Amino acid sequence: ENDKFEGALDALLAEAKARSPWVRPVAFGTMFRLRLTPTLGMDRTPFEPLSSLGDDANRPKPVRFYRSKGMLGPVSSSPDGGDDLWIAGSCDDTTTYSFDLDITSNSGHVIGTVFVEGRGEVNLSPGMQSCFAY
Repeated sequence: ENDKFEGALDALLAEAKARSPWVRPVAFGTMFRLRLTPTLGMDRTPFEPLSSLGDDANRPKPVRFYRSKGMLGPVSSSPDGGDDLWIAGSCDDTTTYSFDLDITSNSGHVIGTVFVEGRGEVNLSPGMQSCFAY
């Protein structure tokens, strides 16, 4: 009867080790900064997920606690880094961050203009700069 479980414990231990976050490289105390051109902004509207089980007010909705100043993922907004800095306790190669952008220009266009000395008004294409430090 023990033959039918032959290798099962070894397989179980290998699977548990493969899914352990301490086996993969992990970065601690990480920071993420996102800078946008003036015509773009981060969507910071409140996020209310639809319940797949109907409108049950008593059902917990943990996604509310998974969003911080527009950034969705295991991060917290920095108390002193302005609106463009987030801090994560740790991350590895499976950690995901996401966000939605809004067009913030009054015209509704993403290409704006900026005055550059010696060149006059210059088109400013939309852009995003991100920096991840660990």
